[in-house]
Amino acid sequence: MGAQWLWRPSSTFVFEYGDPIRVQFSAKNSKGFVTFESKEQFAAAARDIARAAAKEMVKLREIFGTLDSSMRTWRRAKDQHAYHLGVACGLSKRPREAHAYFSASRPKNPEHEWQRAQDELIRELTELVGMPDAFRGRVTEIVQRQRESLKLEPARAIELPS
Repeated sequence: MGAQWLWRPSSTFVFEYGDPIRVQFSAKNSKGFVTFESKEQFAAAARDIARAAAKEMVKLREIFGTLDSSMRTWRRAKDQHAYHLGVACGLSKRPREAHAYFSASRPKNPEHEWQRAQDELIRELTELVGMPDAFRGRVTEIVQRQRESLKLEPARAIELPS
């Protein structure tokens, strides 16, 4: 179970925070892989995995329930989550901090197309960060495109700090 922020374009689901659920069933299945042996055995294993995932989801919601709590967690990870901190600061109308985090998140020598696209997006968001409505609009657009790309339901309106 992990968390992914849809304001960072990605062509797939990714674990940006968290780990796969590790459920141990027996010595032979110590990595959490469950071999089908019978309907009863597999149903019980699936329930155990679902319970573990539900517990982890509650923890993730506590950690990332607000922009402020999310930012506290990301700050402990140093530059690993600089892009997310830049977006969160921009949404929280903290342009100086957003600029600093966006600067730290830029690829050093973008060699691959995805790095160049990320760099261009960071440049664009950096320019918009001083215009709160335009910044929010662009971040909302990115999230909507990501949801469509990943075949997720449309997002409901989210209240952000004003």
